Amino acid sequence: MNSISAVLDSHSQEDRLKAGSSQMPSDSRSLSSERDYEQLKREFFNNISHELRTPINVLLGSIQLFEMMGDELFLEANRDKFFTYQRIMKQNCYRLLRLVNNLIDVSIMDSGYLSLFPENNNLVLLAQDITQKAMGYAEAKGLTLTFVTEEQEIITACDKEKIQRVLLNLLSNAIKFTPKGGKITVSLYQDEKRVYLSVKDTGIGISEEKLNSIFERFQPEASTLTRNHEGSGIGLSLCSSIIRLHGGLIRVKSIPQQGSEFIIELPNRIIPSVSSTNQGRTELSFSSNERVPIELSDLF
Repeated sequence: MNSISAVLDSHSQEDRLKAGSSQMPSDSRSLSSERDYEQLKREFFNNISHELRTPINVLLGSIQLFEMMGDELFLEANRDKFFTYQRIMKQNCYRLLRLVNNLIDVSIMDSGYLSLFPENNNLVLLAQDITQKAMGYAEAKGLTLTFVTEEQEIITACDKEKIQRVLLNLLSNAIKFTPKGGKITVSLYQDEKRVYLSVKDTGIGISEEKLNSIFERFQPEASTLTRNHEGSGIGLSLCSSIIRLHGGLIRVKSIPQQGSEFIIELPNRIIPSVSSTNQGRTELSFSSNERVPIELSDLF
């Protein structure tokens, strides 16, 4: 947990610097800031503990069940049961990997070592591929997921893996917070200077006061209306940082009980062709087939 504490301390120092730059410094204001930080720290560690404990308990329970069944586990009659629990264990390993990846990347981001590896990519194919791979997850929750664009191709420079990750994070939130029977639409369009990637849902929405802090570090990615899917509070912050590294921005429009729309804006630009290489990447590299189950692992 040392890296987590370092990240929290870095966040606290930023808050203190902001407070210190005020024209009217106040002891009471400083005390209030310290109390807010301690509350934030407690909530963050509580969330992280919960996020870690849940999949670990599931894994341990499955292993204990296997031990109880002994050699009977491998009988033909128990074949389906074995594969069911095997899938559950794999799913929860993905959940742990997703959380650890996020924590590592936040630490790398704060250290200034998170780099882009941009190439000229067709965002139409990228977004369509990820959306199609996520459709099965949406359908399992009783949702309709569609991809809409009028473009045959949109070639722009970006780090493919990181954009996939951002899109999957937005899709994960949309699927989690959209009730059964709802709709999610991924759309892609462009103008001369910008490319726009939108994820719109008919979910529970986000309260007005929450909209102002939704991309801040350690803010839960859920509406305050529910505690069913509280996360670590770093996913959207990491997404925002990735998009800023691209020279873009991410914004959100939402109405409680009607839905939300997250809009990514990226520079519409082409870079000189370079040989593709992942040398120097500080985070783990995954194909889209591997990344989808990892990033959507907390849906069930």
